[in-house]
Formats: sequence, C-alpha cells, structure tokens
Amino acid sequence: MKNLGIIVLFLFVGTSVNSQHIIGLPKEDIIKKMQETSFVIDNTSKNTSFNYLKYVDRFEEKTLLVFLSKEEICTATKLMCDYSSYKETISVFNKNYRKVSSNIWNYVIEGVTYKVTLKKEEWFFSVVVTPKNN
Repeated sequence: MKNLGIIVLFLFVGTSVNSQHIIGLPKEDIIKKMQETSFVIDNTSKNTSFNYLKYVDRFEEKTLLVFLSKEEICTATKLMCDYSSYKETISVFNKNYRKVSSNIWNYVIEGVTYKVTLKKEEWFFSVVVTPKNN
C-alpha cells in the first residue's frame, strides 16, 4: 500500500487497490486514479439534483459516489458496502484515524481535517468523507 498518510480511508478496504485521498481533486484526475482500482464507472443512472461520479467494484459489493462541485472538484465521497467488510473497515479506521465517537473518525492531510462518518443501514453500511467543517 502507498503511504498510509495519503489513504482516504479505506475507500477500498478489502480490495487490492492503493486507496488515495480524492477530495479536492478535479474530475479528470479522479477518473484517472479510479482506473487503477477494481472500481468501474457506472453510468446506468443519473440524479439531476447532484453532480457526481458513480463507481461499482467489479469483485465485491461496494458502490462509491464521488460528489463534485459546479467546478467539477470532489467535495465529498460516499462508499456503500455490504456487511461482509464491516469489521475490517472499523479496524482500518481505528488503526489509521483519530476516533471521535462510536461512528466518527477524523484524519488530517495538508493541514485540512476530514471527517469520516459510518452509518449502519438495513442492508449495507455507508461511509461518508467530508471536510470537517461541512
């Protein structure tokens, strides 16, 4: 794995990818980085309320939404996974991030603090990463 300080989170926990922090990157750079992962772009659905890229993992039950600003810069990510990777995800978060509460962690890159929020749903869990001030 690449330097853990650059890890977005786990973004791709359980896959053989170099997880990288993508918040703040332009759309073109995100598309290039994602081509190096097991995720593929999914253009089968669109939501006109949000500007985002949707990726699905080829091998596991994971979906990644990359939210973009009007300027096509990543502002947040949301990863949705089935519960098969839940314990591993929690373990990675506890090892690599500062735990704030039972379902929130923080990490810092280049002086900016990012908030990682885990939410349990009925059929899956989701992880949202945003700048802490959001």
